[in-house]
Amino acid sequence: MQDPKLTEAISQVKELAKRGALSELQADDLKDSDIKPATLGWTGGPLHLNSVRRALQRVKSGEVEMMVIRAPNGIPIAKGGIDYEVNPGSGTIWQLVSHPELKGLGTGTMLIKAMEKKMLKRGVPTAMMGVETWNERAKKLYERLGYKVVGTKQETWKELDKDGKEFDYVADEYQMSKDL
Repeated sequence: MQDPKLTEAISQVKELAKRGALSELQADDLKDSDIKPATLGWTGGPLHLNSVRRALQRVKSGEVEMMVIRAPNGIPIAKGGIDYEVNPGSGTIWQLVSHPELKGLGTGTMLIKAMEKKMLKRGVPTAMMGVETWNERAKKLYERLGYKVVGTKQETWKELDKDGKEFDYVADEYQMSKDL
């Protein structure tokens, strides 16, 4: 069963979208208190939430920034990070996800634009990201936002199978770049 505050957040965002008022949503920094299964569990399983916690620890050093778009009730409905270390001289957007019930409403676009503003404030001239080759919908969105495919890459991370056993998930990705 979904957390009532998350259900309320989804309803609030859908109502704002109907009124053409998504600009009322706020981009904000991800906080430790956001990382709990009830409010951020939709972004991935326990291993993913642990990865988000580790990323949040890197914020203190300035290596990364973690951001969310919040519904009016304060619950995150989109999440992503900017890694300034993985591709020196650029900001690499990763862990980008919008709540599945809100896909196509513009929350991902809003988050990407907020991240690009953060990069520009730091004087970072280039944004990069990877998108899995099967995810044509996301690739088309990024292309509409000005990103271009500059290569391919294989990424690997830990996932849990249906029995709760860890395995290496292998993702074939397009590497995309945009001059800010």
